[in-house]
Order: sequence, then C-alpha cells, then structure tokens
Amino acid sequence: MPRNRNGDNRLRPEEITRVFIRPIGSVLPLGFLAFGMGVFVTAAFALGWIPPAQGRDVFLFALVFVAPIEGVTAVLAFLARDTAGGTTLGVFTGTWVMLGSVGLGLHPGETSTMLAYFLFADGAVILILATAALMGNPAFSVLLGVSCTRFALNGAFELTGSKTVEHVSGYVGLVLSAVAAYGGLAFLLEDARHVPVLPMLRHGAARESLEADLLENLQRVESEPGVRGRL
Repeated sequence: MPRNRNGDNRLRPEEITRVFIRPIGSVLPLGFLAFGMGVFVTAAFALGWIPPAQGRDVFLFALVFVAPIEGVTAVLAFLARDTAGGTTLGVFTGTWVMLGSVGLGLHPGETSTMLAYFLFADGAVILILATAALMGNPAFSVLLGVSCTRFALNGAFELTGSKTVEHVSGYVGLVLSAVAAYGGLAFLLEDARHVPVLPMLRHGAARESLEADLLENLQRVESEPGVRGRL
C-alpha cells in the first residue's frame, strides 16, 4: 500500500476520491429555439393574427409543446454544470406552464389580474438573471432584457385590458423570437464547428471556459455544487 506524505499507510480523501463527468450535448439550441417558437405564436395571437376563438389552442401549445421542452433542457443544463442556464430555462418552464394553465381557464378576450402580477414578478426575476448574465454572456442579457420587457407588457395588458398594450407586446414578441432564433443558430453552428461562428459577446470566465483546455476546465470542479460538501 502506498504511503502518504506523513509516512503512514493511510490514504488521504483527495488521494482516493474520483469525480466522474459525463459529457452531454449542448441544450441551449433546443432551449432557445423552442422558446422562440413559443414567443412567436403568442405574439401572433396578441397581434390578432390568430383569432381569439383559437386562444385555447395557443395555450395548449404553450403547455404541451414549449413547457416540456424547456423543462427537459433545464434539467440537462444543471447536469451539465450550467447553473445560470438551468435557472433561466427552469424559470421559463414555470412561466409557460402558468401561462398555459391559466389561459385555458379564460374566456376569449378575458384577462386575469393574478396572471398580471405573476408576470410582473416574473419580469423582475428575469431582470435579475439578465443582470447576472452581464458578467459573462451579454448576449444572454439581450435575450433576457427583451423577455423582461415582453412579460412586463403582457402583465400590463392582463391588468388593463388595453389593446394598444397588447399589440405593443406582440411586436416586442416578434423581436424576441428573432433574438431567440439568432441564439439558437449561433449555438448550433458553434457546436458543429467547435468554435464560435456568430458573435455571442462572451467575456471573462465564460470566454475562458470555452477557450481553456480540459485540465484548466477541471481545476475548479472540486468547488462546484454536487462535488463540494454543501450547496
């Protein structure tokens, strides 16, 4: 049996501990594109392109298509050790579930005061996420900033019933869906080429983690959640 530095036969914990990391594919393209689809459909509904009588179909789409995909990507993001990505996708999952669930109980043209205040609170949480994203991924801050604006406008419409506010929210939604599509495409190309193709404005630790070699990426593993003793 090998001796440790103290000269006895006892092994220190760090000499026998192993951390296994399972590489998985990036979930961000799926998360971004599913989010963009959801935003586009709800924006079309807000702008009147989809008749109010078909609102139930829109809410079912949010609940059955968008929410499950966002939920799966949130779980996989946490498994990939991406706390910020998992938190963001998790918040979006809950948002789509709430929008779909409450919307299914509303009559065409009816609004919900409860949903309005939920959207205001949701927008505040997204603003926090956008601020945190500035530390490494400003491109995320753009998406989250526009999302915050959209949800705040949606909340204002639910509170006031103003068609003008609803239409402005719809147009902001179209911009947001385009931003999400850009992000999804950027991450897909990056995954295919293994280098950034479209600008994502990474800097600091986010840029270093992309450019660092395997050893450098593993140096901080022992201090990450799930490896250290407490969260």
